[in-house]
Amino acid sequence: MNFFALTAVALVAIVGTTQALGNYEPLPHYVTLKSFQEAQAECAVYLQVPDDRLQRYLREGYPDEPEVHCLVLCVLENLRAWQNGTLQEHVLANYFLAGGCFPSGPESQCFFYAYVVRYGLWSKDGPLLARLYTQSPEDAFKQDNVDTHACLANLKKAVCHKNRCEYATEVFTQCFGQTELYKHFVAVFKDGASTYTKQ
Repeated sequence: MNFFALTAVALVAIVGTTQALGNYEPLPHYVTLKSFQEAQAECAVYLQVPDDRLQRYLREGYPDEPEVHCLVLCVLENLRAWQNGTLQEHVLANYFLAGGCFPSGPESQCFFYAYVVRYGLWSKDGPLLARLYTQSPEDAFKQDNVDTHACLANLKKAVCHKNRCEYATEVFTQCFGQTELYKHFVAVFKDGASTYTKQ
């Protein structure tokens, strides 16, 4: 009798387990992935930062003010990039493309200008296409490239409103931005910037 009861209980347990496992669907993982902008907009709502002020921060940078400190801390916590009073740089790095907007700003633009002049690829009149082509034989640097000449002509029209640093930067980003040489320059700047910031 005990054997029969024990067998019946075991059979019910096996059938129940099989039935439960057969209908089992794993729970979806509830990981919320937010962009930096989404996290910032969410924090602006939490902290009641007016939209016009948030847009000003995005345009002009974040001033050193208590409201901004709270906003930045909220964004970092929202992205899980601030834990136990420590910045999690590896988390924050996922939200930014290193070198994506470089060179920007007068200092980096003038550094870029000095670099291409020193490299022998720029004269007072503009880019030296023959030298660029010798350095990196890409179609964009060919003397007879119609697209390159059209791009240079368009930028030359507005050169009177720009300094030589801005002009050189715009030529390389707009006319030669897809070239391997430009990618090399950006890599050099990123390496230099990371070396400088580690000091």
